[in-house]
Amino acid sequence: MSVAVGLVTSGSRGNRLVFYHRGGTVTTHEDVASVLPPTTLAEILAPSSLMVDRKFELSVDQWRFVGHPFSVYNGTFSITFNVVFVLESHCSEKLIEAYDHLSHLIGSAIVHEEKKCDFLCQEVNLLMQLLEEADIPDPSASHLLDRSSLAKSLSSILLCFIQRNPTCILLYLNMISCHSAARVYSLQRGERHIQVKINGWSDVNMFIKFDSEAEYDLSDQVFFVRSYSALLLFESPDNVLTSLPPSSNPAMQRLLSVVSPLKNLQAVSLDADIPLVLVLRLASHLVHWRKAMAIYPLSENNVYITSPMADTRLNSELSSQFSDRFHDQCLADILSNFSLPVPLGDIKDIIDDETIVIWLLQHKQIVQLHTYVYIVPNEAEPPKINGNSPKKGDALKQSELLSHLTPVEKNCVLQTTAASNSDDLEEFARLSQYFHGNHHLEGIMLMENIPRSQLLTLIDKFSEILVTCTLPEHSIPSI
Repeated sequence: MSVAVGLVTSGSRGNRLVFYHRGGTVTTHEDVASVLPPTTLAEILAPSSLMVDRKFELSVDQWRFVGHPFSVYNGTFSITFNVVFVLESHCSEKLIEAYDHLSHLIGSAIVHEEKKCDFLCQEVNLLMQLLEEADIPDPSASHLLDRSSLAKSLSSILLCFIQRNPTCILLYLNMISCHSAARVYSLQRGERHIQVKINGWSDVNMFIKFDSEAEYDLSDQVFFVRSYSALLLFESPDNVLTSLPPSSNPAMQRLLSVVSPLKNLQAVSLDADIPLVLVLRLASHLVHWRKAMAIYPLSENNVYITSPMADTRLNSELSSQFSDRFHDQCLADILSNFSLPVPLGDIKDIIDDETIVIWLLQHKQIVQLHTYVYIVPNEAEPPKINGNSPKKGDALKQSELLSHLTPVEKNCVLQTTAASNSDDLEEFARLSQYFHGNHHLEGIMLMENIPRSQLLTLIDKFSEILVTCTLPEHSIPSI
């Protein structure tokens, strides 16, 4: 976890720690600023010319300092600066790399703003002036936050880390405005979506995962954005548009004007007059940046169940939000309808408002179940002796049909009773690419344009080697 953040400069006025901010209360480690004076910190953290645009890492006792120095020169102003994060000494290498990348992105934005409007020059001069006017110069003084936009931005970024859930963090920095206040959105347990705005233009985007053992990560959904998927936005289209940088693709606005959880992306492509390839790319961006999630379009045949992460407490904050949104209805009562897997059509008399289902999906209170198909050959069973063995030519044709399967799978398929019917075998061979647990029935139906009854009949005919599993879409095991 980040303990503090500082801004160190090196120029004609020497090495200076112009800003330092400690996040909250340090309980496990003593604050480095109480042990090392600002002048010492400035000397050890000041970047040399050899370290410009390279990873900066230094360990001192129980602290580890991580940054990424930059140098700027605009004709009258030359300075090297380093945005340094103070970490605990035992933090992982992966975490160090993440903070280095974050410092690099912040530094790049500052350099851009300096070239555009002398932003860094003005901010550093202001901070130095405030320090010199004080009786006792203190880079961590609160009045620096009140006067300096850059100082406020750095402290807001640090606060985002301090407030994170220990299990997982998703960090999104969007520096696009003259204000510096950070807004934190909780998308699901252990996630944070932060917007920090600075100086009106520079756009820095980043997201960090601190815990690789998180049970479920939205970033994995990018793999699942397919043409038959629908997009479920976490906020209104207007809010999404407001958060986009000025240089965003104009097609995004058309996409957001027609997107719906009832409509797959193929239909969105036609309605918005955008090529499907671009729609899929834009949808992947929205999913990656926590603006939306990929779902199967809502229909009465969809099967849902209460999420293992659902908040079933009667007096929770989420329950209060639900009651306010849906006229004093009880979240726990609604979730009780999903205690067992249930098709949406079976409870339409109880939940007749689709916006309730949309709200439950947005807040991860229910999950959709899908049926996946696996080829599971029985290697222990001896081959069956079939009195009506195929002729040599037919056997060669059968072998070619199933050439994409493993030898064990091929032999087991040919031993089934249904394999004696050439039409059934051809249809099995055509669909067998989907029988490794990576596609659910609805996806197969859409991609192959076949009715559910035909697909279920084929699965039943080859039930000797096919196994079906009902699972949430994003919890697919490999076999």
